[in-house]
Amino acid sequence: MNPDILRGVSVFLHEKDATMEQRPYGLRVLLDVGLSEAEDRARSALAAEGFGVLTEIDVQATLKMKIDVDRPAYKILGACSCQPRPQR
Repeated sequence: MNPDILRGVSVFLHEKDATMEQRPYGLRVLLDVGLSEAEDRARSALAAEGFGVLTEIDVQATLKMKIDVDRPAYKILGACSCQPRPQR
C-alpha cells in the first residue's frame, strides 16, 4: 500500500468522569452526552471527512474478560482514509 494515500486517526471515547492520562498532543473534544451518542457523533464526523472505522476496541469489556478488572466505559476507534493527500 502506498503510504502517500493513507491517513489515519484514533478516537478515544470514555465516560465523562473517567480519569484519563492527558497528553500534550492531539485534539480533545468534550461532549455533554453519553458514550453511545458520542460514538455516533464521532463515526458521523469521521465519515463526513472520508474516514472509515477499521478497528474498534471495547477496552472496558476486554479488561473485564482478560484480567477481571472493572473500569468505566472506554472505546477506541481506529479510522483510515485511503484518499490522496493534498499536494504540498
